[in-house]
Amino acid sequence: MSVDPALGSPSRFGTLEKRLLSLVIRPGAAGGVVSPELLQRLLAILYVSGATIGVVSMAFPQPPGTSVPGLFALYGTAYLVGALLFLGRGRLPTWSADVALAFGTVLVTLAIHFTQARTGVYSMFYVWVSISAFYFLRWDQALLQIALVAAAFGGVLGWENPAAPGEEWVITVGTVAVAGLLVGLLRRGVERLIADLAEAARTDHARLYAAERAARVEADRATESLRRLQQVTDVALSHLKLDELLGELLGRVGEVLSVDTAAILLLEDDNRLVVRAAKGIDERTWRGLRIRVGEGFGGRVAGERRLLVVSGDDASDVASPALRELGLAALMGVPLMTEGRVIGVMHVGSFSERTFTDEEKRLLSLVADRAALAIDHARLYEHEHGIAETLQRSLLPMSLPTVPGVTVAARYLPARAEAQVGGDWYDVVPLDDGGLALTIGDVSGHGVEAASLMGRLRDALRTAALEGEEVSAAAERVDRLVQSDRAPGDAIATVIFALIGPDGADLHFTSAGHPPPLVVGPNDRVEFLHGGLATPLGVTHNGPRPAASARLEPGSLLLLYTDGLVERRKSNIADGLDRLARAARTAKRDPEAFCDAVVEQMLGSEGPADDVALLAVATKHA
Repeated sequence: MSVDPALGSPSRFGTLEKRLLSLVIRPGAAGGVVSPELLQRLLAILYVSGATIGVVSMAFPQPPGTSVPGLFALYGTAYLVGALLFLGRGRLPTWSADVALAFGTVLVTLAIHFTQARTGVYSMFYVWVSISAFYFLRWDQALLQIALVAAAFGGVLGWENPAAPGEEWVITVGTVAVAGLLVGLLRRGVERLIADLAEAARTDHARLYAAERAARVEADRATESLRRLQQVTDVALSHLKLDELLGELLGRVGEVLSVDTAAILLLEDDNRLVVRAAKGIDERTWRGLRIRVGEGFGGRVAGERRLLVVSGDDASDVASPALRELGLAALMGVPLMTEGRVIGVMHVGSFSERTFTDEEKRLLSLVADRAALAIDHARLYEHEHGIAETLQRSLLPMSLPTVPGVTVAARYLPARAEAQVGGDWYDVVPLDDGGLALTIGDVSGHGVEAASLMGRLRDALRTAALEGEEVSAAAERVDRLVQSDRAPGDAIATVIFALIGPDGADLHFTSAGHPPPLVVGPNDRVEFLHGGLATPLGVTHNGPRPAASARLEPGSLLLLYTDGLVERRKSNIADGLDRLARAARTAKRDPEAFCDAVVEQMLGSEGPADDVALLAVATKHA
């Protein structure tokens, strides 16, 4: 229901208006105003309407000279033509509309003839013919219909010879022609307006589509850039050794930028750039190559601290002799910077002429930012790792002492990942009374701090052993030492401190949260010694440290070990202890061979996931 804007309420004529408009505004095929079927129906309505008006007019008295039978014959003919047009709509030929309008002109002219002196009454029906012709037909067809009206009206005027026939002809034909022309112009003006609006809509649609497509292309480009950057970032965030990191970075950079060569140069303390890794360049060319800052292409990038791109002859002019010999036609380099300082240079090259795009420049800059952080962290790690490893190695015994009545062997195996230096250690100290002090421990954490704590514990326990302290007193003394300078969050340690008497048979030990010692008897009986257990060193509120004792029969073998030997991610420690017992039972009793066999059966060819230390002591037969 339409709404009258003035009244703000539904219009009573809204439905009627829509129906009437649907009669004349219904586009036909190929952009026509109406289809032939609709035009034929409209003409049928005009015929029936005209005839009905004529019939109604006959209810009034007719002046002398009117041919009533003739008029009713015309009305009947009009009804018949209207019926034929309505019933045959869509099936009649397209030229039937022209014929129907022309026939209407004939009927109007005959009606004028049958009314004699009243020529002005029925001549108004010529307006219907004119309006219909100019609205629905082409200009030439409409003008032909007007010419027919003019001729027909002129003929009837000549036959009837009314007063002032010329004046009447001019007024009637002129009115009919102007009315038709006005309607035709209005119709075609509306058509032109609709066409302009449609064209504007198509233009706007095309513009919006182009904008949407450009936005989609830009979004796809941004997505691709992020994907390519992610390929490099995944490597930069991984925990790799420096050489492995550099190789992976260059491989990814070469892939995402589709370049022939890629190289990373790192700045050394002497202000020279050293090539640490390269792709697409013979290693004999770059290995050991050193470049001063400011010299060559890489040196210029480091000196100017900005991205540089050169191509053609410029590439040969600025490149170092080594790069010049490669015949690179295009180079792009960017400094590797962290905290405002240059730590190196990354550059890529192409053997063919190439113009690096702004997107590629931006991508290499982003890659360099992430790579610089990863490289700086890797170099720092390598430095710290080297210090910790050196410290840890220095704390392990260079050789094991020879003590009458016992044979000692030891192993230390770093974790296969080598991500950090661990805190596993062992120590063997011969005592003045002929006995032997044994220590094995595991400091939580990794790196320099763990190695430093390991050294303090080793020295403290060694001192206690040499001073003749019992195992409980020695463990309590060391625990107080750790607690005295311990801060929250510092590492803790598990330790076994054991003493073997001069006879090689009496064993006294205490365990600070460490895996239990294992004894293999001469009859292949395997036993874990679970006594003397207390909390790890460094845990607050520790109480007295209990001690435990055992008698080692001649031919027995004692094994001390760290948890890396028995712990696995997907199994509990009890399963690991069972596996160790089976391995120990079948191993040879010689300490060296025993250690090799246990390591082989427990760790296999993969190596340990965590650091492992073993200390095996065999007593001789009486």
